[in-house]
Amino acid sequence: MKIVRVLKESLQEFSDHISIVLFVAGCNLHCQFCYNYDFISDPKNILEETPFELIDMFVNPLVDALVFLGGEPTIYGESLFEVAKYAKDTYNLDTKLFTNGTRPEIVLEGLERGLFDFVSIDYKTVNNIQGTIDTSKSGQSFKNYYKGLLTLLERISQQGFSSKVEIRTTRFKGMSDEELAIIQETCARLNLQHITQPDMLESYLASGMLES
Repeated sequence: MKIVRVLKESLQEFSDHISIVLFVAGCNLHCQFCYNYDFISDPKNILEETPFELIDMFVNPLVDALVFLGGEPTIYGESLFEVAKYAKDTYNLDTKLFTNGTRPEIVLEGLERGLFDFVSIDYKTVNNIQGTIDTSKSGQSFKNYYKGLLTLLERISQQGFSSKVEIRTTRFKGMSDEELAIIQETCARLNLQHITQPDMLESYLASGMLES
């Protein structure tokens, strides 16, 4: 797993936790509105330290969690599991995964193995996907994304992981109330928490954790 940025003590990503936040390099989607795609895709920004070394460097008595952000952490597969296990076994850290939901098997396996204490999953809209994803790079289409995402959410509900999962939708310019209502109704049917959020860039800049 390759890392491009670290937040050392963040209160923002994991409720009631002080977290080390690892931003991973790379993503399997290319959304035009993504504020950090260029940064996480540039090899020059990859840190020399391994995720294990970064955890060792920044863990302290106040830190009680590790958060995986991106980019898309699930593209690293087993390496993601290894880092989460190290954080839990070595420092007893809770872990949270932010994911675009395109690799449902990784999300489910992490939950089943107890390696993710909480997972935040993007739920994108038709307009969001078709208008902003470069399918030549991602290999994704809205049809495939939507089918896999719904299957993932249904299995999360069926297997009793609902309390460990939240569904996030970024309210971007042009999203209709009808689109948002469909997402909310789907999550309610599956007993899944749904939150609507602003652009994360604005949030980070307002907090002073990232410079403009």
